[in-house]
Amino acid sequence: MTSVVAGEPPKLNIFNVSTGERITPIFNPQAFRFQIQAIWSELTVPGAGYMPQQYSHTTNGTHPLDLFYTVRDDSERRQRDKDERFLLALCFPRRGAGSIPQHPPPKALISWPRHYRLLCVIRSFETTVPRFNVLMDAMEQTFTLSFQTFQLGQVFSEDVARQGLRRPSSRAVGSSGILPGDIRGLPAYLQGGQ
Repeated sequence: MTSVVAGEPPKLNIFNVSTGERITPIFNPQAFRFQIQAIWSELTVPGAGYMPQQYSHTTNGTHPLDLFYTVRDDSERRQRDKDERFLLALCFPRRGAGSIPQHPPPKALISWPRHYRLLCVIRSFETTVPRFNVLMDAMEQTFTLSFQTFQLGQVFSEDVARQGLRRPSSRAVGSSGILPGDIRGLPAYLQGGQ
């Protein structure tokens, strides 16, 4: 839940890259988290008093995101239900010829103007209902999502040391940077952001 200091804060949008559909959750997330891991294999050397390590790879960035919903009326209930269906659809493959899926689940573009834009795939979806009314209807609900950046190229240590993980982007699209998961090659309507 975001407090409004001067005017309406920029709203988070999540796009389905395959269809161009988007959702704008009722509340902005309270936090942005980003995690990567450098994976090192430990080698076994018989008789050695230590285990040499060999670099294996670095994981793609993971972005846990909590979306909070209040459900006080039919309008908020409809939006929550629509957003839930949208997010769940990002977890399943797209229909191919006949009944055999021929396409992986759609990619998502997360756009939060002046904060970040990420090209991602959804890794997990969880829902929590902490409060019910007397009729056992949800009054609050949280969707906990884990997105993983969709890497389009190699990232090197020297580049990260020089410019960090944020990459310059055009001010025209209202973004201060793009984390790994570049948006080049996406349809123009998704590159524009909002």
